[in-house]
Amino acid sequence: MSDLGKGLIATVILIVFVGAVTFMGGFWGLQYKRTLGKAHQNADTEIFYESKAYVGSKKAEALKMYREYTALSDEDKKDYEAIVRLSFDDFDADKLEDKKLIDFVNKCKGL
Repeated sequence: MSDLGKGLIATVILIVFVGAVTFMGGFWGLQYKRTLGKAHQNADTEIFYESKAYVGSKKAEALKMYREYTALSDEDKKDYEAIVRLSFDDFDADKLEDKKLIDFVNKCKGL
């Protein structure tokens, strides 16, 4: 076999090898994203929900909602309680650290 033929075969093998490695890298990347990547994202989400910034923003939101709630008439308060319930549905009110706000959120949630 001539040198040109050997070089052509080596080039084809190299191209096939690089294509296979690229394909397998993409495949394993998808597998990682489906398993370990999802667990990593869930951990990051839990860390965010425990962060001072998130809890502080929920505390400010609860205070704003409490002030708006106290200004409402009795007939409008029931509707507003539903809004508070939706906003704080997955939030632990005990993290608010203010008894008045904790009681308000728990009352709206029906606890």
